[in-house]
Amino acid sequence: MSLDPAGTARRLCLPALLVLATGVFAQPLSDQSQSLGEVARQHRAERQQSGSSARKIYTNEDLGAAAEAAPAKDAEDAEEPSPAEPAASTTKAAEGSANGKDETAKKEAELQKRTLDINQRYTDKILGIRAQIATAKQEVERLQHDQIESTNQFRSTNGVSPSVYEYQEQQRQFQQQIETQRNLIATLGAQLEDAQEAARHAGVAHAGE
Repeated sequence: MSLDPAGTARRLCLPALLVLATGVFAQPLSDQSQSLGEVARQHRAERQQSGSSARKIYTNEDLGAAAEAAPAKDAEDAEEPSPAEPAASTTKAAEGSANGKDETAKKEAELQKRTLDINQRYTDKILGIRAQIATAKQEVERLQHDQIESTNQFRSTNGVSPSVYEYQEQQRQFQQQIETQRNLIATLGAQLEDAQEAARHAGVAHAGE
């Protein structure tokens, strides 16, 4: 059996080199891992510090309170009257009041006009009857005057002109015409009384005068 000193030496040196290399490289890796951990922790600390000052972290309680407050505020906004609503209501009320006054004034004007028309009809009727009575009375006076003139003429001529027959016929006609006018006056008088009574019931002023 022959021994190879060079090969033996190489086999002995190889484990030693591995152990040395492990020791050498293990220390930088440990240092590097430790440095990265410290950097991460420092970064997280800085981020938390800056985040706490920049924004608020909302919890479930904050969200619940906000959700309850939102409907209450919406209800208050719905119940609160709009500033334009009172003005619109006031305007409508004023328009309704004005329309009511106009309607009342219109009805009063129509009633007054109707009353005046009724009064005028009664007044015209009464005045018309009185005018007929006055005309009939004037006719009676005229007939009586003509009757007297006929008598005086007959007497002045001693019954010659007119003749007795003519004179008597004239007197009969005068008397008949006078009676007709007197009857007319009586009839018109009754109509006048009825018209005046109806006018008084209708509220016509001075209907009896």
